[in-house]
Amino acid sequence: MNLPASAATADQTGQPFAVSVAAGVPDALDRLAGSIDLDHGFLRAAWFRAAGADSTLLANGADGALLAAFPTARAGPAAIGARAVVGAYWPFRTVPISQRLGDAELEALLADPRTRAALGPLWRMGPFYEDDPAGARLIEAAPKAGWTILTRSLGNTFVLEVAELRAQGPWPRPSTLKRIRNYERQLGEVSYERISGGDWSPAVFDALAEIEAASWIASRTDGSGAKFLNAASRAFWEKAASDPVLAEMMSALILRVGGKPAAFCFDLNVGTLQYSIAGSYEAALAKLKPGKIATYRNIEWALERGITRIDWGAGDGGYKSEIGAVKGPRIVDCLFVRNAFVASMLRPRWERPVTDGSGDDARKLPLSRRELLLLASLITAATAGALAE
Repeated sequence: MNLPASAATADQTGQPFAVSVAAGVPDALDRLAGSIDLDHGFLRAAWFRAAGADSTLLANGADGALLAAFPTARAGPAAIGARAVVGAYWPFRTVPISQRLGDAELEALLADPRTRAALGPLWRMGPFYEDDPAGARLIEAAPKAGWTILTRSLGNTFVLEVAELRAQGPWPRPSTLKRIRNYERQLGEVSYERISGGDWSPAVFDALAEIEAASWIASRTDGSGAKFLNAASRAFWEKAASDPVLAEMMSALILRVGGKPAAFCFDLNVGTLQYSIAGSYEAALAKLKPGKIATYRNIEWALERGITRIDWGAGDGGYKSEIGAVKGPRIVDCLFVRNAFVASMLRPRWERPVTDGSGDDARKLPLSRRELLLLASLITAATAGALAE
């Protein structure tokens, strides 16, 4: 079990920041999220609350302003004492850290005993981009603060630079739009519903779930990867939509055939960047390309709203490349381990190639029962050794 991390003012510690742990997620995260780079503006209190964060490690400056926040939940069995940064699996899981917190201060924060107590003997952050501002800083500072980092690769994201493509000529190409219109005619009575901001409702989420239920993900998988048919995933997005700022960032395009939901695209928009979260279509209509139709009509809508870059995440590179996307940054999943011996025992398991999509739930460590028992024993022994010193 993690020990409570006591709060202390900057004056009491002699450091330019104060460390504390709050139950749940404080509203102060909203201001911090608004002060970091725009691409990470969705890292608001409601985002982490929706993902189930039960405590937040905080670093406040001498003026009281929040400089860094680590919203986490327990990961794995309680006996291990591990924590995980929570959030939706996509677009990524990371933490908000202000540039006002310098590199030396970040190192000091990670070395602070209250930080170690709050984050436990190991903590997980991922997936996130290798060039993520906060992630890159943590990877640089953590080893200097005594943490060993284990990193596994989850592939590369695919990025569509719409502004660059349009600068090279008409995009989408007239021939592509002609094919899309032809598919629409073959489908019959086609209509589109565009949802964002105050448009979110249970009925909208029901329509998205209805499409997933008729898609390949329901017939060919266990459904755990579904965003709205899966009750836990749907609950996350419904809770996120309760925050008006996040609701405005969230958008969906629903293609209906004869009034019936047939395909959708679901996104998160921050500034001129769109994170493409999910898309699905009714499998019975596959030959008429409802998924492709919805994708291109959704891109048209994105362009109307000033989107210049679309991030599609990892996987299905052939389909994304056909549209014009190119490989972006590597996606990584990291364990920060306090004890070097424990890290050495975990390294072969954690850093092996990932091909099965494991790790969608941040709060589950992708280890077997036997490995979890061994990990608990190692951590118990390491903790006892440290106390005996």
